[in-house]
Amino acid sequence: MQAFPNPGCFDMRSLIPFLTQAHRWLALLTAPVLLLIILSGLVLAFKPVVESGARPPVDVASLSRALEQADPGHKAGVMSLSSDGTRFVLSARGTGAMGEFDAQSGARVGAAGFDLFGLARNLHTNLLVGAGWLVTLTTSVTVILFLSGFLLGWRRLRNTLSGWHAGLGWLAWPLAALTPVTGLMMAFHLGTASLPYYEAGRPLPLVKVIEIASQQVDLSKLAQVRTFRGGAVMLTVQDEPRAALYLVTSAGELLRSGGPGWVRMLHEGTWAGAFSGLFTFMSTLPLLGLLLTGLLTWWRRHRLLNAAL
Repeated sequence: MQAFPNPGCFDMRSLIPFLTQAHRWLALLTAPVLLLIILSGLVLAFKPVVESGARPPVDVASLSRALEQADPGHKAGVMSLSSDGTRFVLSARGTGAMGEFDAQSGARVGAAGFDLFGLARNLHTNLLVGAGWLVTLTTSVTVILFLSGFLLGWRRLRNTLSGWHAGLGWLAWPLAALTPVTGLMMAFHLGTASLPYYEAGRPLPLVKVIEIASQQVDLSKLAQVRTFRGGAVMLTVQDEPRAALYLVTSAGELLRSGGPGWVRMLHEGTWAGAFSGLFTFMSTLPLLGLLLTGLLTWWRRHRLLNAAL
């Protein structure tokens, strides 16, 4: 009679070779994209630090006049105020930057300057080429790498590259896993703030949106106005300790969203100003360390194998 294996006798150690190979090759395949995501994330972590200073109050009436002067054709889709409130940058819908303007007169003060955080955000979310799907895929693989690393089990810590890799994975995993897990949750809209329902339509001009919102809420700490999905326009007001978000629909109705949500604030490091930005930066360093030690371990092993042939 043929004997069947006892399911209760399954040995997890038999999967170790497969898990090791899967862990290694998944990491190698996604390493270039993951490195770009991590490095751009480290840059973005400093945004709350740079913007943590008190913003001077915005003169909404003067800003509205300046915006009308700078954008009489109402082509702008994004207006971002500088941290000192003296200038704003306009970006046209679908065509990019229009320029930088004085917040009192609306006079052009030059072409839009280099926006390090804007570049880093575009790289972090779209790889500069609209490849958000690849960012989501790489983030998903990163979470799988953490899970497979746990399944590989505890290894003796040694003062080698592989030992440092294992030590970082086991001892720093709560910090290292924070950004990829929250990033994946954001990608699938898990734990993020829900938006109120509104009818889709054509977005109103930014100056009209500011006029409508200023009649109902305090915009003295306005930071940004940008077109949103469904024809709504979103206003970001830097209320402490976190930003308040408002939507003005195409029908002119003002809606308050639930705020960024804790998942987004944990991911972006905006839950406690400069401190949370530094915390996000420090928590991302172990993830970078895991990637680099893993790649160097593979490269050294690969070089030794080639030398032995």
